[in-house]
Amino acid sequence: LFTCNLMKLSGSLSTFTAGPWGQVCAGNPSNKIRGTDRYGCGHYGTPRVGGRKHLGVDVICRDGSTVYAPFSGVIGGRVNPYRAGKNAINNGILLSGSVHDWGSNTLQQ
Repeated sequence: LFTCNLMKLSGSLSTFTAGPWGQVCAGNPSNKIRGTDRYGCGHYGTPRVGGRKHLGVDVICRDGSTVYAPFSGVIGGRVNPYRAGKNAINNGILLSGSVHDWGSNTLQQ
């Protein structure tokens, strides 16, 4: 079982951490961050294996939902951050850009 060392105001921290972005996932307009489950913790700074820290947040999104870009950027390709068989979800994209641009967050087709 994993433990998260979070401040008492973790709900406020979650809202603050994800709040400046536009909506990231259809069906989750408040960008709710994954809490603690059998795979670990989704909050920024939580411990990872080998003394590492989670340097991101895991925004909750149902399978098959539309995902919006959190900021303007360039898709650099597919990313598989973990060894095969280690996590339930092990695929994503490398999105590079400027996080200070709080403009439109939807991908243009």
